[in-house]
Amino acid sequence: MTARWKIALGLAPLAAAPLLLAYVIGWGGSAPAASTPASPSPVAVTTVRPERGSLRHTVEQPGQIQGFEQTPLYAKISGYVRKLNVDIGDRVKAGQALAELSVPELEEQLHQKEALAAQAKAQVENSKQMVRTAEATVNRSAAALRLSEAGVERAEASFTYWQNESERAKRLLPSNSIDQSTAEQTFQQFKSAESALNESRASVDLAKATLAESQAQRDQALTAVPVAEATAQSAEADRKQTAAMLEYTHITAPFDGVVTRRGVDTGWLVQAPAGSAPGAPLFTVARTDVVRVFLDVPEADAAQVRDGMAAAVRVQSLQEQEFAGTVTRSSYVLDDQARTLHTEIDLPNPDGRLRPGQYAVARLTVERPGALMLPASALLTQDDQPAVMRVEDGKAVRTPVKLGSRQGTMVEVLKMQTRPPAHGEPAVWDGLTAAEEIVASSPSALTDGQAVREQAGPDGAEMARAHGAR
Repeated sequence: MTARWKIALGLAPLAAAPLLLAYVIGWGGSAPAASTPASPSPVAVTTVRPERGSLRHTVEQPGQIQGFEQTPLYAKISGYVRKLNVDIGDRVKAGQALAELSVPELEEQLHQKEALAAQAKAQVENSKQMVRTAEATVNRSAAALRLSEAGVERAEASFTYWQNESERAKRLLPSNSIDQSTAEQTFQQFKSAESALNESRASVDLAKATLAESQAQRDQALTAVPVAEATAQSAEADRKQTAAMLEYTHITAPFDGVVTRRGVDTGWLVQAPAGSAPGAPLFTVARTDVVRVFLDVPEADAAQVRDGMAAAVRVQSLQEQEFAGTVTRSSYVLDDQARTLHTEIDLPNPDGRLRPGQYAVARLTVERPGALMLPASALLTQDDQPAVMRVEDGKAVRTPVKLGSRQGTMVEVLKMQTRPPAHGEPAVWDGLTAAEEIVASSPSALTDGQAVREQAGPDGAEMARAHGAR
């Protein structure tokens, strides 16, 4: 630029500056055309999709160790303690007598019932013997009847013979073929034969009556046998009942275990329980070869507790030693006050290291398959509401979500709010389809509606596998 132009620029009035500037520009060449401001470039982001996987986490709850079985023992009958065989801490076997009671009046009742049972049994044998005697009498009466019937046949034959002889004598006597004396003797023999026949017939009737009487006596003896047997059975049952009651004088162990409590001494009068209040037990026996660990699982994890799932029990009083076991059973129904699931873990205890009453901490590994998970880096929080940046039509859309459990760097996503609620209406939460494109990291660096450009990155399954490898 020449010197005069410099001066002119310096002296030119301010109002002429635009014109002069245009002239100077025109001197150097034509001015470029005016342009509009350019739109910001889309931000490159890495996206992931929710992927299904097994969600595992550990549940630790305090618990208490108890014997597999623990039974208080009471006396069924009243009596005096005659003898004590064990004390607390003693190991006992099933059926072993722990104590003996003395009930003298019951012992005497048993002696009486035994005598009555023996008497009834002898009566049965006597009744059977009477049946055998009656059978013999019937047989004898039957034989007598047959003998009488045979005598009738002989008498009839003799009667027929002398009847014919008498008729012959009557025919011969008028012709003096026989003398009078012979005829009279014949007539007498005929009458004698007739009397003998009548006597034989009467003897048969008597034998029949005797046989009928013998048979009736036999039948009566036969009916007496079941009566005697029933009486004997009743007496024996009465004896057994008294003997069974006397067996209650022996207080026995119901299973192999250890005596944990003794509540009586020798000579004490033990009263049988009255009503629903049994009072203090004589002994308490606990089975300890297997112990139970009782714990209460919170409602959030109760649905995943299954019988047979692995469990670990840590006992503080044994220098934090852990014992492996399994969930054996649960109440299925939650406690309506605490909202917890009562759960039991059985632990073998052959060496007796685990003692009922010890405090323990049980650890369960809960697994829930099919959970939809995202990396924790995909989450942001605004006003205590977790959210993700969902990519839709090339823009980042802030989407509130509801979260479930956390597993390492992965978080379970339960629901998402894909559209804002209308004024005055509650929010609508939808389930995930696993097709959503979610910004994988630094979502807080984006604004709602900001243009984004997706770039390839690991999907949720790869990130979950990577987390599992860690």
